[in-house]
Amino acid sequence: MRTKILSTIKENIKLTKKDDTSHSLQRSKIKKDKESLDSIIKAIKEAMDPFDDAMDKKLLFNISTGKATSPEVTDFLLYVKTAGNQQKLDFISDCSSNPDRFEKPIKRNKIINFASQSSTKVLMTKDRK
Repeated sequence: MRTKILSTIKENIKLTKKDDTSHSLQRSKIKKDKESLDSIIKAIKEAMDPFDDAMDKKLLFNISTGKATSPEVTDFLLYVKTAGNQQKLDFISDCSSNPDRFEKPIKRNKIINFASQSSTKVLMTKDRK
C-alpha cells in the first residue's frame, strides 16, 4: 500500500516513471508489514492513558512507560522551579554582600528525572572486564 501511494505521488509530480508495485505483494513483504502493524497495535494498547480517572493524582507517571516515579523524582520535578528561584535569590544576595562571589563557579544541581531514575551503572574491575 505504501509503495503504491509513493509511486502515485512520484508519477503525479513527474519525478519518476511508474514503478512496479508487485514486489510489495511478496509473501515476505506482507509478513514483515503485518509484524510491523502488530507491534504498533501492541504499543498503543500497552501505552497508558494519561487522562484516565483511575490514576493516582498524587503520583507522576512517565507517559511512554506507564511507570510511576519515585518520591525523589516527584519532589524534584514538582519543586524544581521553586528551588531555582530560591537559588537565584541566594546568588543575588551573595553577590551583593561579596562582589568576588560573582566570578566564582556556581554549584551544579543534581538532576533527578525520569531518565536518571532508569539509568544504570557499569562497574569495571582492574583488568577492565
